[in-house]
Amino acid sequence: MDYSRFLVPQKEANEPYITRILAMRAFQLPNLISLAGGLPNKDVVPIVGCSFTCADGTTLTVDKDEMKKASTYQSTKGNPKTLSWIHKIHAKYHNPPILNDGNPNKRFSTVVTPGCMGAMHLLFRLTVETDDVVLLEEFSFGGTKKNMRLCGGELVGLKMDEQGIRTDDLKDALTRWQQRVSVASGRKLRKPRLLYTVPTGHNPTGVTTSFERKKEIYKIAQEHDLLIIEDDPYFYLQYSEDFVPSYQSLDTDGRVIRLDSMSKLAAPGFRVGWVTGPDAIIREIVAAQTCCSISISSLTELAIMKLFDHWGMDGFHQHINYLRDFYQKLRDRTEQMMHELLTDLIEWKSPEAGLYIWAKLKNNQNSLIFADMEFCEKHDVFVVPGVDFSCDLNNATSYFRICFTYTNQQEEAIKRLRNLVVDINARQ
Repeated sequence: MDYSRFLVPQKEANEPYITRILAMRAFQLPNLISLAGGLPNKDVVPIVGCSFTCADGTTLTVDKDEMKKASTYQSTKGNPKTLSWIHKIHAKYHNPPILNDGNPNKRFSTVVTPGCMGAMHLLFRLTVETDDVVLLEEFSFGGTKKNMRLCGGELVGLKMDEQGIRTDDLKDALTRWQQRVSVASGRKLRKPRLLYTVPTGHNPTGVTTSFERKKEIYKIAQEHDLLIIEDDPYFYLQYSEDFVPSYQSLDTDGRVIRLDSMSKLAAPGFRVGWVTGPDAIIREIVAAQTCCSISISSLTELAIMKLFDHWGMDGFHQHINYLRDFYQKLRDRTEQMMHELLTDLIEWKSPEAGLYIWAKLKNNQNSLIFADMEFCEKHDVFVVPGVDFSCDLNNATSYFRICFTYTNQQEEAIKRLRNLVVDINARQ
């Protein structure tokens, strides 16, 4: 594939950054004595060790030598041991056809990033500019939309059904992108090159794209030469023994860039994400991170690495099963209460993965009232109005999002939600 057509010119590209290049190269040459990088001496680090206690009672210890290494600047791409663990995970759960491809144009690579949002910030900066049209689900996470629009992109939201993005609407968007962007005002927009999607436990709708639908969409992407950005933080939170395979498991061309995160597997505060995909794209992300000096804390990465070492692949899979069972129980408790108290007021479909229930008001065409914090505070419960996720901000929607995983007070939460919705209906 010719990846140059997906990358936008970078303003700083012609300015050399020799200091950073030399410093990064020095990390790869252990016998080299570097006088180039502006690095403090390892022997003056005031913290000489630490330990982490796991939920199972195991203590993970960082000794003095490890702390010295972690306390200086690290390789922007990520610790080699962390990258090795990520490759093991992807080989087991995705097994991308390009993983071991000898073709240098399809070489598979990885970079560790400061969370998925950090990865998106860099990725959209590299692939989206003014007058670009980006395809994504008609309802999408607000931070994602903002990142795209900050880069100058115009968004075309694609309709969804219970299997994910509708292929008929995807085809329509690829032939009528100009007409579907109402804010274009006669500007000449470029044909979409990117399809961004959250295929598992979609935020906010909770929909999981079926494998058959993914194969259809991948074929369309081949026909129209689209790059697929697979943002999949909920992949490991599928409420089934058999996971729906990822887009990356289909990727014979090297056209899928996959975003993963420890936020839903361990803790959002770690801010650890990673991007896997064709080496040509990963190199550009690494270069962008290097120029901005953006990377995760080396101590945080060390903690994650220790956790992977403690788990091993079997332990990682056991942890996934634990999360699945735990969150499935919360989903079921939440829906049980909704069936008891809310079926006369709202409708919804049970999610097969992820953290969210996408609900619809039966007696109100606009859920924006949920943005009135003073009104909702009277009932001591918050949900998110659908407009916050809509690609078309001109249209009202009766949908709203419930996150069922954060609280353990499902019964009380749904009682309060019923009172809130009854109050909303009474105000009409």
